[in-house]
Amino acid sequence: MAGREDGDLLFGVVALQLGLVDREAVLAAIGARSREEGPSVEEQLTGRGGLGPEDAALVREVVARLGERGGTLPLPPAGAARRNGNGKGGRSRSLPAGPALGETIADPAFARAIGQGTAGASPAGLSPRPDCRGGEGGDDPFATVAVALPAVGAGPGLAERFRPIRFHARGGLGEVWIARDRELNREVALKQIRDQFADDRQGRARFVLEAEVTGGLEHPGIVPVYGLGTHPDGRPYYAMRLIRGESYQDAIDRFHAVEVSARKTGPRELALRQLLRRLQDVCNALAYAHSRGVIHRDIKPSNIMLGPFGETLLVDWGLAKAIGRGEGIDASISAGEETLAPCSGNSVEETVMGQRLGTPAYMAPEQAAGRLDEVGAASDVYSLGATLYHLLAGRPPFSGDDLAGLMARVERGEFPPPRCAQPWVDRALEAVCLKAMARRPEDRYGSARALAEDLERWLADEPVRAWREPRSRAARRWVLRHQALVAAVLVAVGALFLFVEAYFTVRLQAAHGWVEALESAEIRAVPDLLIDLGADRALVRGRLRAMADPPQPDPELRLRGALALLPDEPSRAEFLTRFVVEPQATPEDVLVIRQALVTHGHAHQAAEWIARMLPPPGQPLDAASLRACGMMAGLNPNWSGWPDYFDAIADALTHDDPIWISTRAEVFEPIADRLAEPLRRIYADRSEPEARGLAFALLMESALREPNPNRDEDFAALVPEADPLHASRILQQIPEPQDRRRMVEALVPMLGLPSRFDDARAERQGRVAAMLARMGAAEHAWPLLRSAEDPALRTKLIHQLAPFDVDPTEVADRLLAEPDPSARRALVLALGEYPENALVERRREAVASTLLQWFRDDPDPGLHAAIDWLLRRRWGLGGALDALMREVATTDPVADRDWYVSLHGNMTFVVVRGPASFLMGSTPRSDPERSPDEVAHPRRIDRGFAIADREVTAAEFASFVRNHPDIPSHRDPSMRREIPTSDCPTGAVTWYEAARFCNWASELAGIPQDQWCYPEPIGPGMSLPDDLLERTGYRLPTEAEWEYACRAGSLTSRPFGGSERRLGEYAWSIANADRVMHPVASLKPNDLGLFDMLGNAFEWCQDPYRESPPLADGDVVPDRLEPSPVVDDEPRVLRGGSFSVAAPDLRSAARTWDRPNSTSNGYGFRLARTLPPSP
Repeated sequence: MAGREDGDLLFGVVALQLGLVDREAVLAAIGARSREEGPSVEEQLTGRGGLGPEDAALVREVVARLGERGGTLPLPPAGAARRNGNGKGGRSRSLPAGPALGETIADPAFARAIGQGTAGASPAGLSPRPDCRGGEGGDDPFATVAVALPAVGAGPGLAERFRPIRFHARGGLGEVWIARDRELNREVALKQIRDQFADDRQGRARFVLEAEVTGGLEHPGIVPVYGLGTHPDGRPYYAMRLIRGESYQDAIDRFHAVEVSARKTGPRELALRQLLRRLQDVCNALAYAHSRGVIHRDIKPSNIMLGPFGETLLVDWGLAKAIGRGEGIDASISAGEETLAPCSGNSVEETVMGQRLGTPAYMAPEQAAGRLDEVGAASDVYSLGATLYHLLAGRPPFSGDDLAGLMARVERGEFPPPRCAQPWVDRALEAVCLKAMARRPEDRYGSARALAEDLERWLADEPVRAWREPRSRAARRWVLRHQALVAAVLVAVGALFLFVEAYFTVRLQAAHGWVEALESAEIRAVPDLLIDLGADRALVRGRLRAMADPPQPDPELRLRGALALLPDEPSRAEFLTRFVVEPQATPEDVLVIRQALVTHGHAHQAAEWIARMLPPPGQPLDAASLRACGMMAGLNPNWSGWPDYFDAIADALTHDDPIWISTRAEVFEPIADRLAEPLRRIYADRSEPEARGLAFALLMESALREPNPNRDEDFAALVPEADPLHASRILQQIPEPQDRRRMVEALVPMLGLPSRFDDARAERQGRVAAMLARMGAAEHAWPLLRSAEDPALRTKLIHQLAPFDVDPTEVADRLLAEPDPSARRALVLALGEYPENALVERRREAVASTLLQWFRDDPDPGLHAAIDWLLRRRWGLGGALDALMREVATTDPVADRDWYVSLHGNMTFVVVRGPASFLMGSTPRSDPERSPDEVAHPRRIDRGFAIADREVTAAEFASFVRNHPDIPSHRDPSMRREIPTSDCPTGAVTWYEAARFCNWASELAGIPQDQWCYPEPIGPGMSLPDDLLERTGYRLPTEAEWEYACRAGSLTSRPFGGSERRLGEYAWSIANADRVMHPVASLKPNDLGLFDMLGNAFEWCQDPYRESPPLADGDVVPDRLEPSPVVDDEPRVLRGGSFSVAAPDLRSAARTWDRPNSTSNGYGFRLARTLPPSP
C-alpha cells in the first residue's frame, strides 16, 4: 500500500517537474488525497488538473522507469517530443538540456510538503539534499527541484556551469529556460533553438547571429549575454541575464484596466508619464544599437521588459540585422530570410519569419511589403511609434484575423488615430505617435533619439516638433509660466487698458513662439505654421525681415522669412523663385515654394522667370535645372516647351540621389503621364541597373498616385520589362481579384503582337506570359510552349515560369494533362528550372514515376531527351534512367518510336524518317553575323537517318584506342586539363580516326562488313564508296544532316532562338566553360532531343568543305556526296563550335573547316547512320 502511495505522490512530482501541471494543482491533489478515501493524485490531475491522456502516459512511463532505476529519474533525451502542458495537443517541443543522467529528485522543502500525506514517509527517489534550491528561496514548498536531464554545453566549462531548471517562455526562433549558474550561484536565462529549426542550417546561423549581435551590444537597456555554447546534438544555446519583472505589454494592460473617467486623475497621469519614460529608455537603447550598425526589426510591447528597480530592457534580438554583415554566416543566410520558415501564425501580434520579418501589428510598411533591402533604422522608429500607439489606444494599430488583408493595410498605412480609440489622448502626444508611424520612412523621425527628444518635450510641457499647437495652447502655456503677470492683470481686471495690454502681450509672445518654431521646423511643416501665424505676422514683421534679408547668412532662414512675408510683400516672389536653383535647395523646398507662389497668385510670373533659367533644349539637366523643371511642372503643367525637355528630365531623375525618389515623384506629378514614356524607355535599358531601378520606382509612384483611373494600364505597361522582383512588387499593389482581372485584360493583347525574328519583343512577351501564369491566367501562356519556327518566345517562357514564382504544382499538372508533344518537352525543361524540393516529395515522386514511363515508352525523341536532362541532372535519378536504357537497348531502330538505344555502347540515337526538306544556311535577318559561305538555300535529304543524341565521350574513345594500339591516346598534354573527366567529349581526333571509330562501332553492332561506310585501310588518299549514304553502318553525319538535326525545325540562328542571352543554358562556350570541356548532356537538349549541338566540341562532318554555290530562286539542292578521294590538302567540314568559341560563331548555320589529319584539342564527333530499309 505504501509503495502505491509513494508512486502516486511521485506521479504528481514528475508531472510538476515536466511542466505539465502547476504547483497549485499538485498541492490541491495531495491535500485531497490525505483525506479519508480521497481520490488519487493521478485521478485528480487527469480530471480537474487539466492533464491530458498523452501527458499522463508520459508521466506514468517516467515514474515506471524511476522505479526500475531505484530512485533515479531518466527523462527522454533532448529532442524527444511531448505535448504542451494544457494536455490538448499542439506543436511538439523538446525537453530542456540539464544535468547528467542518474541524478535523483531531491528537495527537503518539497519532501516536507508531500510528506504531509504520507506520515513522514519518503517516496523512492525523494531523498533530501541540502544544495538543491529553486527560485529565490529554499523554503518554497513548490520550488523547482532538480531532475535528470541531458547534458548541456560544448565543453567542460559551459557544461558544468549552466544547469536548466524549468521552462520559461517561447519566441519565434527559440525557447527560454531558467537555469542555475553554478559558478556564480545565480539564476540565468538559457535560450536554445526551437525543435522546428534545430536541423535547419539557416535557422541555427540566425540563432547564433542573434547571440553574437546581442552580446556585442553593451548598454544598460540591452540584456547582457554570459556565454554561447552547443548541446551534444549540435543545437546552439546561449545564457543571458534573467529578467525578473513584467513586460511593457503587461504594464499597458494594467494601465488600461482603469476606467476611462479616471484617466485624467493624478495617479493615472503619473502612470502614463512613467510608461512614457520607459519608452524613452527603449528609444535610447535602440539609438545605441543603431549607432553600432544593428537594427532590431521586431520591437513591440512584449519584447520590452520592466524590472522592479527601474530597469527597462529591450529583448529578443532574434530578427536583428547587423548592417554590413549580410544576414548571417554566409551568403545563403540572406536568402534564408525568405526560406527559414513560412509566414504563419494565428495572431498578428506573433513574430513571423519568411519574406516579411517581424510582427505584423507593429511592423513598418516596408517590412510588410517584403522590401527587406529598405528595412533600416527608420523601420525600428516605426515600430516604436506602433508601441506608443498601443500605450495610448490600449490596442495595437492593426488587428484582424485576415493576415493578408492586415498586411495590405500596414503597407497602405491605414489605421485609426489613437484618439479614435481613446479620446482622452493628448493631441500633441498623438502627433508624436503618428509622425513615428509615417508611411514613408523619410517622413518619420530621423532617429530613435529624435523620437525620445520629442517625448521629452511633451513630458516637459514644451511644444513638440511633430505638431503645430493652436494659439490658445501656446497662450495657456505662457500664462502658466507667467502667473505673476496674469495675477496682476486679474487684479486690475476692471482696468480695460491693462486687460488689452495683457492680451496683446500674450499675442506677441505667441507670435514670437511661432517664429521660433518656424526657424527650426522641417520645411514641409512651414506652410501650416504660416497659417497658424496668420495676421499676427504684423507683430513680428521686423523679426521676419531680419530673417529674410541680408546680412542674414543662413539661406534656410532667408527662405523661411521670405515665405512668411510673401502674403504682404509680393516682391519676395522673385527671390523665392530663384532660390530653387541655389545649391542648397532641395526637392522639398520646390514643393513648398511652388505651393506658396500658386496660393498667392504669382504662378504666371514665376513660370516666366523659370523658363529663362532653363538650359537650351537637348542639353543634360544638372540638379539645379531639374529643380527648376520641377517648379515649372506645378506652375504651368501645360507649358508648350515641355516636349523638348521630357527625355532630359527622365534621364536626370534616374541619375539623381535615390533618397529623393518619392519627393521627386510628387514634384513632377502634374506631368507624370507625359514623363511615363521616356521613363519606360530607360526602364527597358538593362545596361544601367541603377537608373533602371529608379525609373521603375518613379513609374510605380506615378501609378499609385490618387486619383488615377488608369492604374491597371500603368501597371500592365511595366510588366513587359519587369524582372521577377519588380513583378512581385507590382502584384503587391493589386491584391484585389477584380483589379487583377482588369490587369489580365490589359496584358493579354500584348501576346498577340508579331515577334518573329524580333528577340527583344519575344523577351517582353515571355515576361507577360509568365506574369499571366502567376496571376492565375495560365491558359493564355500554355499554348506559347508549342514548337515554332522562331522559338524565342517559347524559350523565354520556359526560363521565366520559375523566377516569376509560378506554382510548380500547376506546371506539373499541366505537363501530365498536356496533349501536345512539343509543349510537353517545354514543360519538362521548365520544371528543371525549379529547385528539386519545389514540389512536395510525394508529388515529385508521382511526377517522376510518370516521366520514367514516358522515357521508356513515348516515341518522341525530344521528350525522351528532356526527361533525361531533368531526371538525371536535376532530380538525381540517373540510375533509374540507365536501367531503363538497358531494358530497351536494340541493334536497329524500331518502328513505333523515333529514337532507339544501341545494344553496344548504350548510345541513344534520334531517328529522322526521310525525306526531309529544310532551309539550309542563313539570311541577314536571321543571322546578322553570318559568313559569306552560309548562303540560304532549300536542301532535301532523300533518306532516313539516325544521329546520336550526344558526342562520343573520352571514355568511349579510350575503349576504341585500347583496341587499336596504333592510335595514340594523347597528343597534347593540355588535353588532360581541357578534358577533365571521362564523360566529356573526346578531343584531338582526326577525321580519319573518327571514321575508324565508326567502323569499330559498326563491328560492335554486328552490322555486316559490306555495310561499313569506310573501306580499310583508312587514311590519306582513301576512296569512299559511291553508295556510302545508302549503307547502314555507322558514319559521320553529312553537313546537311547535322544542320537539320541542330535546327530541330527552327529558322532562327540557334535552335532556341536568335538571342545570345540563353546560350549558356544550351551550349558550353568561352563565356561559361572556363576553358575546359564539360560532361556531355549536362545542358538542355534541343527540340529534336540532341545535346551539345552547339559548343563543347567541334564535330567532324562527312563532307569536304565547299563554298555555298549561288543558286537560282526555287532551286532545291539534294544532299549528296562527291565521289572524290579523301586527301590531307582538301579540308573537311566541322560544325557546332567548341568550348573555346565565342557566341557569334555558335550558330546553327556557322561553318568551319580543317585538314582531315588535324588534331586540334577541340575536335570531336558524333555518330550517324542511314536507316535500314523498312521491312
